[in-house]
Amino acid sequence: MAGFTMRLTIFHKLLGAFLLVIAPLFAIGYLLYEQGADAVRSEISESMRTKVHFYVDSLEREIKRIGVLQQEYVLDRDLSDLSVWNPALSDLQRTQAIQRVYERLSLMQHSSKYIAETSVYIPAIGASVSTGSYYDNDSEGFYTRLDEHYCEHPASIVLYEGELFMIQRYPAPGLAHEPNFLLVNRLSKAFIQEELRQFGSATTEVVLIGTDTEWAVSNISLSDSRFADNAPPDWLTSGSEGFRAERIDEIKVILAWETAANVPMALMMIEPEHVTLGPLQRFKYWLLVLFVVSLLVIASFSIGLIKLIHEPLKKIVVAFRSVEKGNLDIIVGRRSNDEFKYLYTQFNSMIVQLKKLIREIYEHQYRLQRSELKLLQSQINPHFLYNSFFILNEMAEVEDLPKLKVFTRHLGRYFHFITRHGRDEVSLNEELAFTSAYIQIQLIRFGDRITVEIGEMPESCRDLMVPRIMLQPLVENAFKYGVEPMEKEGQIKIGFMLEDDIFVIRVEDNGDQMTKLRLAELQESLRIHTELAESTGLINVHSRLLLKYGEGSGATLTSGERGGLRVELRIPLTEDHSEHSKISEVT
Repeated sequence: MAGFTMRLTIFHKLLGAFLLVIAPLFAIGYLLYEQGADAVRSEISESMRTKVHFYVDSLEREIKRIGVLQQEYVLDRDLSDLSVWNPALSDLQRTQAIQRVYERLSLMQHSSKYIAETSVYIPAIGASVSTGSYYDNDSEGFYTRLDEHYCEHPASIVLYEGELFMIQRYPAPGLAHEPNFLLVNRLSKAFIQEELRQFGSATTEVVLIGTDTEWAVSNISLSDSRFADNAPPDWLTSGSEGFRAERIDEIKVILAWETAANVPMALMMIEPEHVTLGPLQRFKYWLLVLFVVSLLVIASFSIGLIKLIHEPLKKIVVAFRSVEKGNLDIIVGRRSNDEFKYLYTQFNSMIVQLKKLIREIYEHQYRLQRSELKLLQSQINPHFLYNSFFILNEMAEVEDLPKLKVFTRHLGRYFHFITRHGRDEVSLNEELAFTSAYIQIQLIRFGDRITVEIGEMPESCRDLMVPRIMLQPLVENAFKYGVEPMEKEGQIKIGFMLEDDIFVIRVEDNGDQMTKLRLAELQESLRIHTELAESTGLINVHSRLLLKYGEGSGATLTSGERGGLRVELRIPLTEDHSEHSKISEVT
């Protein structure tokens, strides 16, 4: 026994070497897990705050816009006649005034999907005009009670009998016992709730809550909501935002919130912690399982080390190199049910999550562009509108009926197209027809001072689907900043051409206002997407083309041959700019 020495075989050496290697690797992996968990928590909080801020900002702008419309309505002449001079009106005058009031109320209601019904109560006639019932004598005294409630609890958004109202009282509460009229917008709780459902997820509760009066709208039934009593938490203050962990009904939740700066309301997004952070705990347990299984694998398969480890590692390295080159449609698989199958599963899961994040970012940009498009559609240039009315007035005064008929036909086509929200894309032929209507209106306005030349469009491109309101902003810029300041011989030229697989639309003017410095500023604003006030439409078009078609598309600005600005829109026609799904498998 004295001469006995322990014989260390290759198996023992391999096993010892792997144990020495795997111990620090496991410790490093655990540290990486902790760092990853912190990073995930940070990403979740940032994502929730971003979503909440986006919705609160959009809703606040819409509520403020509705409030401005209500304030402007105070100066309505028909309302003044009906509420003050009603006894002096004939039956015909009263009926016509009520009809005009109804038409304007309808316009206000249809200006926002958040408005379910618009009405005005006029005590002088003892009745209300409403988009829902047209004319109602208020026999049940609803508006009288609503006015009393509003005077006791004045707020931007009023909760009364389970409904949300935006009220404009004239005179304001405290200035008169009885109002001349009461303008009431009933908000659509169903529409708000549906938007909150789309904004949240199956496990997320999203609550819009009033901070000055106790009202709330949730994406789930308020009876099931964690804020069923509608009472805003004490930590909600005006203009505040944040992210915090709470325990509600014995359930740990992650809560992100933001209160609007100018409207007394706040949005809260509530996610159970086990839903968001549960996968991290499971990953921790899997890390422990991996360590134990690795020991068994080392002990059982040390002899086949090269075959069992080198080949799978080579396979995953190939997959990572493929991902490094931009291929996110790769799936790695393994028939053997071992540790590398788990590794491959996590790799595939990582690729799926990466694609999901990219898609979410793309969709977020797309919604922003859609919002900009809707805003662009809703922003009718007041100078263009005033000028159109002045021209109509001049034609009417001189009784130029032929030109008046042409002008009103083009004006009708223009506003019919710009206020239609049904489609995001139209054919190039339709877009050109809309732009032509705008051009004809401007040519009637400017007469012989300006000429517009429209080139022939390739027949194969007439049915090409393009984003709406793409060409008209370019022409409008050419009129406004190029040729309008000129006293005579203003020229605008619109051309279409095919360059290989690129369709090009060119708009050029001969204006004398475009300096080299100004051109450089515009080119830089397109490069960094800066929204200069006088070129919002141009940048909007450029951004939407980039989002839809990718690199190689968009607008380019150069000096024209005739001294003005030349704008070219480039639209790729190849299939490489469309989304395709092609999944390849590394074997």
